[in-house]
Amino acid sequence: MLKAILFDMDDTLIDWSQRAEDWTDYNRRHMGRVFEQVRHHLSPQHDEDAFHDEVWKRTLETWASARETLRAPHIGTILVDTCLHFGATPGVVDQDELVDIFDWEPFPGVVAFDDALEVLPMLRQHQVRLGVVTNAFQPMRMRMRELKTFGLLDFLEHEACISAADIGYLKPHHTVFQAALAALEIVPTEAVFVGDTLGADIAGAKNLGMRAVLRINGDITAGMEATPEPDARINTLHELLPLLDAWYPDWRC
Repeated sequence: MLKAILFDMDDTLIDWSQRAEDWTDYNRRHMGRVFEQVRHHLSPQHDEDAFHDEVWKRTLETWASARETLRAPHIGTILVDTCLHFGATPGVVDQDELVDIFDWEPFPGVVAFDDALEVLPMLRQHQVRLGVVTNAFQPMRMRMRELKTFGLLDFLEHEACISAADIGYLKPHHTVFQAALAALEIVPTEAVFVGDTLGADIAGAKNLGMRAVLRINGDITAGMEATPEPDARINTLHELLPLLDAWYPDWRC
Protein backbone atom coordinates (compact mmCIF):
# COMPACT_ATOMS: atom_id res chain seq x y z
CA MET A 1 0.00 0.00 0.00
CA LEU A 2 1.31 3.44 -0.92
CA LYS A 3 1.33 5.82 2.01
CA ALA A 4 4.00 8.40 1.14
CA ILE A 5 6.34 9.76 -1.48
CA LEU A 6 9.67 11.25 -0.49
CA PHE A 7 11.50 13.61 -2.80
CA ASP A 8 15.02 14.83 -3.15
CA MET A 9 14.94 18.62 -3.08
CA ASP A 10 17.54 20.25 -5.33
CA ASP A 11 17.18 19.48 -9.05
CA THR A 12 14.15 17.30 -8.28
CA LEU A 13 11.64 19.79 -6.86
CA ILE A 14 13.73 22.94 -7.22
CA ASP A 15 15.29 24.03 -10.51
CA TRP A 16 18.81 25.46 -10.20
CA SER A 17 19.47 25.63 -13.93
CA GLN A 18 18.91 29.40 -14.14
CA ARG A 19 20.84 30.33 -10.98
CA ALA A 20 21.81 33.98 -11.45
CA GLU A 21 24.50 34.41 -8.79
CA ASP A 22 27.84 32.69 -8.29
CA TRP A 23 28.23 30.58 -5.14
CA THR A 24 31.27 32.59 -4.07
CA ASP A 25 29.47 35.91 -4.44
CA TYR A 26 26.43 34.61 -2.57
CA ASN A 27 28.55 33.26 0.28
CA ARG A 28 30.65 36.42 0.50
CA ARG A 29 27.53 38.55 0.80
CA HIS A 30 26.07 36.41 3.57
CA MET A 31 29.40 35.78 5.26
CA GLY A 32 29.86 39.50 5.71
CA ARG A 33 26.89 39.49 8.09
CA VAL A 34 28.45 36.75 10.17
CA PHE A 35 31.85 38.46 10.27
CA GLU A 36 30.34 41.74 11.46
CA GLN A 37 28.65 39.89 14.31
CA VAL A 38 31.72 37.96 15.47
CA ARG A 39 34.66 40.21 14.54
CA HIS A 40 35.09 41.49 18.11
CA HIS A 41 35.67 37.88 19.22
CA LEU A 42 38.44 37.28 16.66
CA SER A 43 42.11 38.17 16.57
CA PRO A 44 42.38 41.70 15.13
CA GLN A 45 44.69 40.78 12.25
CA HIS A 46 41.91 38.86 10.47
CA ASP A 47 39.67 40.77 8.08
CA GLU A 48 36.43 39.85 6.32
CA ASP A 49 38.18 38.50 3.23
CA ALA A 50 40.32 36.16 5.31
CA PHE A 51 37.25 34.99 7.21
CA HIS A 52 35.35 34.28 4.01
CA ASP A 53 38.30 32.46 2.43
CA GLU A 54 38.75 30.26 5.49
CA VAL A 55 35.06 29.34 5.58
CA TRP A 56 35.13 28.52 1.87
CA LYS A 57 38.29 26.40 2.24
CA ARG A 58 36.79 24.48 5.15
CA THR A 59 33.55 24.00 3.24
CA LEU A 60 35.36 22.43 0.29
CA GLU A 61 37.50 20.25 2.55
CA THR A 62 34.52 19.10 4.59
CA TRP A 63 32.54 18.14 1.50
CA ALA A 64 35.52 16.26 0.05
CA SER A 65 35.76 14.22 3.24
CA ALA A 66 31.99 13.75 3.43
CA ARG A 67 31.86 12.08 0.04
CA GLU A 68 34.11 9.36 1.45
CA THR A 69 32.63 9.02 4.95
CA LEU A 70 28.98 10.05 4.33
CA ARG A 71 29.20 12.17 7.48
CA ALA A 72 27.15 15.24 6.62
CA PRO A 73 28.73 18.70 6.71
CA HIS A 74 26.92 21.41 8.68
CA ILE A 75 27.32 25.08 7.83
CA GLY A 76 27.01 26.00 11.51
CA THR A 77 29.89 23.75 12.50
CA ILE A 78 32.05 25.22 9.74
CA LEU A 79 31.29 28.77 10.91
CA VAL A 80 32.05 27.98 14.55
CA ASP A 81 35.29 26.16 13.68
CA THR A 82 36.40 29.13 11.58
CA CYS A 83 35.76 31.50 14.48
CA LEU A 84 37.79 29.28 16.81
CA HIS A 85 40.59 29.08 14.23
CA PHE A 86 40.69 32.89 14.16
CA GLY A 87 40.96 33.25 17.91
CA ALA A 88 37.44 33.15 19.32
CA THR A 89 37.16 31.72 22.83
CA PRO A 90 35.28 28.41 22.89
CA GLY A 91 31.67 28.94 23.92
CA VAL A 92 31.35 32.60 22.93
CA VAL A 93 29.91 31.89 19.48
CA ASP A 94 26.72 29.89 19.08
CA GLN A 95 26.18 27.61 16.09
CA ASP A 96 22.45 28.24 15.71
CA GLU A 97 22.93 31.98 16.08
CA LEU A 98 25.59 32.04 13.37
CA VAL A 99 23.35 30.07 11.01
CA ASP A 100 20.55 32.57 11.62
CA ILE A 101 22.87 35.50 10.97
CA PHE A 102 24.10 33.89 7.75
CA ASP A 103 20.44 34.10 6.75
CA TRP A 104 20.23 31.49 3.98
CA GLU A 105 17.71 32.56 1.37
CA PRO A 106 16.69 31.45 -2.13
CA PHE A 107 19.32 32.06 -4.79
CA PRO A 108 18.39 34.58 -7.47
CA GLY A 109 17.03 32.71 -10.49
CA VAL A 110 16.25 29.49 -8.62
CA VAL A 111 12.59 28.41 -8.79
CA ALA A 112 10.37 25.39 -8.25
CA PHE A 113 9.90 23.16 -11.26
CA ASP A 114 6.50 23.77 -12.82
CA ASP A 115 5.69 20.07 -12.65
CA ALA A 116 6.37 20.04 -8.90
CA LEU A 117 3.82 22.80 -8.41
CA GLU A 118 1.35 20.81 -10.51
CA VAL A 119 1.90 17.24 -9.29
CA LEU A 120 2.38 17.68 -5.53
CA PRO A 121 -1.14 19.07 -4.98
CA MET A 122 -2.55 16.21 -7.08
CA LEU A 123 -0.82 13.69 -4.83
CA ARG A 124 -2.10 15.40 -1.72
CA GLN A 125 -5.66 15.35 -3.09
CA HIS A 126 -5.41 11.56 -2.91
CA GLN A 127 -4.09 11.62 0.67
CA VAL A 128 -0.54 10.64 -0.26
CA ARG A 129 1.79 12.03 2.38
CA LEU A 130 4.81 13.92 1.05
CA GLY A 131 8.26 14.64 2.45
CA VAL A 132 11.77 15.71 1.45
CA VAL A 133 15.18 14.17 2.07
CA THR A 134 18.01 16.51 1.05
CA ASN A 135 21.79 16.32 1.30
CA ALA A 136 21.91 20.00 2.22
CA PHE A 137 24.53 21.22 4.68
CA GLN A 138 22.08 23.79 6.01
CA PRO A 139 19.60 22.74 8.71
CA MET A 140 16.13 22.04 7.35
CA ARG A 141 14.67 25.08 9.06
CA MET A 142 16.74 27.19 6.66
CA ARG A 143 15.79 25.23 3.54
CA MET A 144 12.13 25.50 4.56
CA ARG A 145 12.37 29.16 3.55
CA GLU A 146 12.88 28.13 -0.06
CA LEU A 147 10.07 25.59 0.00
CA LYS A 148 7.75 28.28 1.35
CA THR A 149 8.93 30.94 -1.10
CA PHE A 150 8.46 28.57 -4.03
CA GLY A 151 4.96 27.52 -2.96
CA LEU A 152 5.81 23.90 -2.11
CA LEU A 153 5.80 23.86 1.68
CA ASP A 154 2.03 23.59 2.12
CA PHE A 155 2.02 20.22 0.33
CA LEU A 156 4.75 18.70 2.51
CA GLU A 157 4.60 17.24 6.00
CA HIS A 158 7.09 19.41 7.84
CA GLU A 159 8.31 16.69 10.20
CA ALA A 160 9.12 14.52 7.17
CA CYS A 161 11.34 17.20 5.59
CA ILE A 162 14.82 16.04 6.51
CA SER A 163 18.20 17.65 5.93
CA ALA A 164 21.36 15.59 6.16
CA ALA A 165 22.89 18.40 8.21
CA ASP A 166 20.38 17.76 11.00
CA ILE A 167 20.82 13.98 10.96
CA GLY A 168 24.58 13.79 10.55
CA TYR A 169 24.68 11.53 7.51
CA LEU A 170 24.41 12.02 3.76
CA LYS A 171 22.38 9.98 1.33
CA PRO A 172 22.83 7.14 0.47
CA HIS A 173 23.32 6.36 4.18
CA HIS A 174 20.21 4.67 5.51
CA THR A 175 19.94 6.93 8.56
CA VAL A 176 18.76 10.02 6.70
CA PHE A 177 16.06 8.07 4.84
CA GLN A 178 14.97 6.33 8.03
CA ALA A 179 14.48 9.68 9.74
CA ALA A 180 11.82 10.63 7.19
CA LEU A 181 10.13 7.22 7.35
CA ALA A 182 10.07 7.35 11.14
CA ALA A 183 8.52 10.82 11.08
CA LEU A 184 5.68 9.41 8.96
CA GLU A 185 5.51 6.19 10.99
CA ILE A 186 5.76 4.03 7.88
CA VAL A 187 8.03 1.26 6.60
CA PRO A 188 10.12 1.42 3.41
CA THR A 189 7.72 -0.70 1.35
CA GLU A 190 5.00 1.90 1.93
CA ALA A 191 6.99 4.71 0.31
CA VAL A 192 8.39 5.72 -3.07
CA PHE A 193 11.50 7.88 -3.38
CA VAL A 194 12.03 10.29 -6.28
CA GLY A 195 15.45 11.82 -6.90
CA ASP A 196 17.88 12.86 -9.61
CA THR A 197 21.07 11.06 -8.57
CA LEU A 198 21.85 7.37 -8.90
CA GLY A 199 24.55 7.20 -6.25
CA ALA A 200 22.76 9.09 -3.48
CA ASP A 201 19.02 8.91 -4.15
CA ILE A 202 18.44 5.65 -5.99
CA ALA A 203 21.07 3.57 -4.21
CA GLY A 204 20.04 4.80 -0.77
CA ALA A 205 16.32 4.26 -1.29
CA LYS A 206 16.66 0.87 -2.99
CA ASN A 207 19.08 -0.45 -0.38
CA LEU A 208 16.53 0.37 2.30
CA GLY A 209 13.68 -1.35 0.47
CA MET A 210 11.85 1.57 -1.13
CA ARG A 211 10.78 1.82 -4.73
CA ALA A 212 13.00 4.45 -6.33
CA VAL A 213 12.29 6.65 -9.34
CA LEU A 214 15.07 8.52 -11.12
CA ARG A 215 14.17 11.98 -12.35
CA ILE A 216 16.39 12.49 -15.39
CA ASN A 217 17.83 15.95 -15.08
CA GLY A 218 21.11 16.53 -16.91
CA ASP A 219 24.08 14.20 -16.38
CA ILE A 220 23.08 11.10 -14.41
CA THR A 221 26.36 9.21 -14.74
CA ALA A 222 27.79 10.27 -11.35
CA GLY A 223 27.75 7.40 -8.87
CA MET A 224 26.66 4.79 -11.43
CA GLU A 225 29.19 2.20 -10.34
CA ALA A 226 27.51 -0.68 -8.47
CA THR A 227 24.30 1.32 -8.21
CA PRO A 228 20.98 -0.55 -8.18
CA GLU A 229 18.80 0.06 -11.22
CA PRO A 230 15.93 2.46 -10.47
CA ASP A 231 12.42 1.05 -10.63
CA ALA A 232 11.64 3.68 -13.25
CA ARG A 233 13.10 6.73 -14.98
CA ILE A 234 11.04 9.84 -15.65
CA ASN A 235 11.63 13.14 -17.40
CA THR A 236 8.82 14.96 -15.64
CA LEU A 237 6.96 14.42 -12.38
CA HIS A 238 3.75 13.99 -14.37
CA GLU A 239 5.16 10.63 -15.49
CA LEU A 240 5.12 9.52 -11.85
CA LEU A 241 1.31 9.25 -11.82
CA PRO A 242 0.92 6.34 -14.28
CA LEU A 243 3.72 4.52 -12.46
CA LEU A 244 1.75 4.77 -9.24
CA ASP A 245 -1.34 3.52 -11.08
CA ALA A 246 0.58 0.42 -12.17
CA TRP A 247 2.26 -0.25 -8.83
CA TYR A 248 -0.61 0.71 -6.52
CA PRO A 249 -3.91 0.40 -8.43
CA ASP A 250 -5.98 1.72 -5.53
CA TRP A 251 -3.80 4.70 -4.60
CA ARG A 252 -6.31 7.23 -5.97
CA CYS A 253 -9.18 5.83 -3.88
